[in-house]
Amino acid sequence: MEPTTRLTTDAALTAIRAALAAIDHPQRTHISHHERLTLLQTARRAQGQLAGLVAMLTGEAEANHSAEAVTGTQLPTLLGQQEHLDVRDTLRTVTQARDIAHHNDVARRVIDGNLSPQHAQAIRRTLDTLPHTLNTQQRERAREFLIAKAANQTPGRLTASTDDVLAAVAPDLVPTAEERDTRLARQRADALARRSFTWGEDTTHPGSWYFKGSLPTLEAEQVIRAITIQVNHAKRAQRRQHRRHDTPRWDQRQADALTTLTTAAAPPADPPQPKPPTLRQAQGVSTSSTNRGSEGSDASNSPDPYTPATLIVTIDYTELATQLHASGQLPSGARLPAKELRRLACDAQIIPIVLGAQSEILDVGRAHRFVTPAIRHALNLRDNGCIFPGCHATALECDAHHITPWWAGGSTSLTNLALLCPYHHPKVEPTHTGPAAGTTSPDGWHITLNPHTGRPTLGREPPDTS
Repeated sequence: MEPTTRLTTDAALTAIRAALAAIDHPQRTHISHHERLTLLQTARRAQGQLAGLVAMLTGEAEANHSAEAVTGTQLPTLLGQQEHLDVRDTLRTVTQARDIAHHNDVARRVIDGNLSPQHAQAIRRTLDTLPHTLNTQQRERAREFLIAKAANQTPGRLTASTDDVLAAVAPDLVPTAEERDTRLARQRADALARRSFTWGEDTTHPGSWYFKGSLPTLEAEQVIRAITIQVNHAKRAQRRQHRRHDTPRWDQRQADALTTLTTAAAPPADPPQPKPPTLRQAQGVSTSSTNRGSEGSDASNSPDPYTPATLIVTIDYTELATQLHASGQLPSGARLPAKELRRLACDAQIIPIVLGAQSEILDVGRAHRFVTPAIRHALNLRDNGCIFPGCHATALECDAHHITPWWAGGSTSLTNLALLCPYHHPKVEPTHTGPAAGTTSPDGWHITLNPHTGRPTLGREPPDTS
């Protein structure tokens, strides 16, 4: 809403601080859930607007060397002294402010509440990755394209949209498949060169140790996947034991899972002489049953730390086998160069889901109650995580939910399944009684499949049965 009168920056900030100090907090005790959520959203918007103003003021103070002129020291040091903060924290804050304030029109949109600070930072980073051969007009169009794209894209998606920007403003500069593969290979080589893992005693917290490291995307996803599987197993065990009073935090769960995996996989102090490995073992391929350790299956056995976690790479199987520059995509959205995909095809279990090159059965009808690995892989690929609106749970964290329950005649097939996280699964589970039995949850949630894409859609209103 456009203000009727303009205030000076000093007057506006003074009014904001006075208004915040005057809030009558007890008045919020009897408001509705919708009102509370609206207040939260409004406050977060205001927080973002203030962040934009802080960024512009920071940029102006830096450009005019105000800190040096007044105190003889740099701005990050001055802010650290004034606010009793570590200089590293203030330096990070100043760097982020530079990203937001770099383009005045972007910063203005943040202050007006039309753009979040995170999106403004992503726009700056993405513009910096564009070719230097773009002229001024093309860069302005690129900025406008990213601002428009920010309306329905996350900051992470914006930073990965360089090729989309080029397609819009300079189609002749869009990289070919060979150039894109070369870029991915170079990024992979750089990530391998930066890989590290260090640790030491945490002097700020006696009795603790710190761990710090960096891994290339592929290896990082393998580690994250193994930890996530272990975390989900621990969660299910906790639910079975009805232990709700001592639920660990998210970061504590990750730490517990890492400890469990490393201690379980540690070799004995005096290991026996190993037998000569088979060819499959030498290639790093699990010799266990295909059903064992399948992601998200209903099996209650714990994940086997000795079984390599299978990573699903989305790619056309024919392209993988025949084309030189066919790249693939990991579950996180990160892409791999063709060379790495060919290595994975030799060293890991890759199930070509898209084309079903191994004739995997995706519809087992009523013959099986539990989801098979083949169906689960296809389900993960299709839904890519919990389908509940706004939920960011990954496919590994989700259960395979029967849209029409097994007890109501539903089949265990891709057309009757959807991914739901353990939190949202009970909310969507259909009621057993009444006219909506087997189709709609007590809260009114129901799932339908899009007839064109085959993807599930979650709605709140009961389905039309007329």
